[in-house]
Amino acid sequence: MNKLLSLIFILTYISAYPHNNFADMKEELNMWYQTKTTTSISYTKNPKTIDFPTQHYSICGIIDKGVLCDGTVARFYDTTSVVPELLLEGKVSYTVGRLVIDGVKYIRTSSGTNKIYGTFYVYNMDDFSMNYKPKKAGELRIKRDKISYLDGFFLDRAAIVRISNVNTIYLDKKNEGNSFTFLSAEIPNISIKDDDSFDTFEMLLQANDGVTIHWQDGTVFKGRVKPVPVEGRIRFIPLEGQRWGMPNGPKKISVQRDNGNIVFFQEYGEYNTLLYSEAWFVKDDGSLVEEDYWNKLKILENCYYAKWRYQNGDYFEGIIKYAITQNADSITSTISTTATKGIFKYQNGDRFEGDVSSSSVGPFFVDGTTYFIDGTITQGNWLNNFTLTNSQWQEVYRSPNPTSAKELAQKLMYQNAYPKYKYSNCIDYFDPDTEDQQSTCPDYIIYDKSKKYFICVFDDGNDLGSGFVVDDKGNIKLESSDHRRISLRFAIDDNGYRNWEIVYKDDKPTYINEFTWYSNGIIESIKSYSYSTKKLYLACYFFSDGKLRSAYQYGRGNTGENILRKSKEAHPSYGGYTCKLYDLNGNYERSIEWEIGIGYSLFGGSYVQEMAPEHIELSKMRQMNN
Repeated sequence: MNKLLSLIFILTYISAYPHNNFADMKEELNMWYQTKTTTSISYTKNPKTIDFPTQHYSICGIIDKGVLCDGTVARFYDTTSVVPELLLEGKVSYTVGRLVIDGVKYIRTSSGTNKIYGTFYVYNMDDFSMNYKPKKAGELRIKRDKISYLDGFFLDRAAIVRISNVNTIYLDKKNEGNSFTFLSAEIPNISIKDDDSFDTFEMLLQANDGVTIHWQDGTVFKGRVKPVPVEGRIRFIPLEGQRWGMPNGPKKISVQRDNGNIVFFQEYGEYNTLLYSEAWFVKDDGSLVEEDYWNKLKILENCYYAKWRYQNGDYFEGIIKYAITQNADSITSTISTTATKGIFKYQNGDRFEGDVSSSSVGPFFVDGTTYFIDGTITQGNWLNNFTLTNSQWQEVYRSPNPTSAKELAQKLMYQNAYPKYKYSNCIDYFDPDTEDQQSTCPDYIIYDKSKKYFICVFDDGNDLGSGFVVDDKGNIKLESSDHRRISLRFAIDDNGYRNWEIVYKDDKPTYINEFTWYSNGIIESIKSYSYSTKKLYLACYFFSDGKLRSAYQYGRGNTGENILRKSKEAHPSYGGYTCKLYDLNGNYERSIEWEIGIGYSLFGGSYVQEMAPEHIELSKMRQMNN
């Protein structure tokens, strides 16, 4: 019993599975017969043959009490010829007293023996009963009740038909030739003649939906076909469906009707280094006949729209044009397609609307409108905003989309406009608040090429490349940020002498210092201005040996007028300085001690304090990679 249940389970699984080769279908058929004829009944009697000579048939089976035993296997033969021919074999059962055989009926034809698998009523009396006495028995009659399979031939191919809710025919390969090696197709109506013969040719003329065809080179088609009789054979013209497994060319091709269109789709896989897939659309208005659904040239002649998906994830939809090129063999030709007007969508979300076959800069289209993912919309050549070197342009052209190309171009242009340097020493500057020389040790120094000055920067670790903005005209400007602090801006001459500097306090520009120098590199003057008002705050003048000659400090916080508050002037005749304090109106008030230009050592005593910044040694400027 367990063996029988296993066979039933296997049969159910196999029959529900759509076979992809004829051997599997043959196995299903054998399993069906094995299941039907397997019995758990044990008989000690041997099979017995009863011959009906006047009716030209015989029965072989286990006879008990004058009848075939229920659950045993019986065979019925045609004895017209010298060698008996099998008519029917299968397992015996009874329904309302009538003999029933579950098994196979054999039908001899000129091309071979056809078989019908199913359930049959067998009788030799007019009352549908079975008489086992040769002298009383009449003609043997076998009437089909339920058919499960037909096993026969289609021309020179073996054929099996499964009878079920969806009737399906399966064809084996030919003994010779390079035609298809396997075919299965749904057959709407199965017609069996009164003599139990059947015509697979007529069946296949109904094949339309649910067709699968395999070819010797590995190609498989699955879908809908149009069968056309041609000189005694049938040509199956593919309609909607899919084709895959081709040894060369696209990985998969499909044709389908969709929303008023006939869509020809090709998936290339690794075969095409540029395109992953493309779809061609033809109006489903009769302009393309069914026979041309798989004719690429006819499809392209009527194509009004296309969709391309690229290997890198980019996408195009719009109008394409095609060209036919003669191959070197002068016999075959190649069809190539080119995208023209439409929408090109980049993987990151950028898109271009216009003509992709005309003007371009590098790989980027410019004959139309570019829509960036940040909401920016640019008409025409958006790359005109940038000035780069040839090698930098090549780097930009390798970008996968306009946004990344624009960001890279901005960064490179920023690097061109603001090269970054590392200075081996700290940078000196004059601090008007402390009235002496101070220093800053930045992480790096940026040089503004357009304005020709340096910027001392402290960076908390983020990429400086994000510290710029581009205006509507494409001008790149330095921008402050949360992670980057500027401590000093300064300009120098060719000798490294300071021309001017902007001193920052609490990350804000506070003073502007201007310098003049003697030819020997000694400071001649320092003038400090308020950054916010541009009013002079402190002016210092020096002798050619660097000692302070005079200093004048002006008030802050008044009405904006430059009112003198302090003065210090040297008197070489007696070697001292005269220091004065002035009131808010600029009038002399009293003498004071103003120690500008003087410092004190730790161990006592005073000295002349350095006020001017040390010169920049350009040889110690090392350019960094941004």
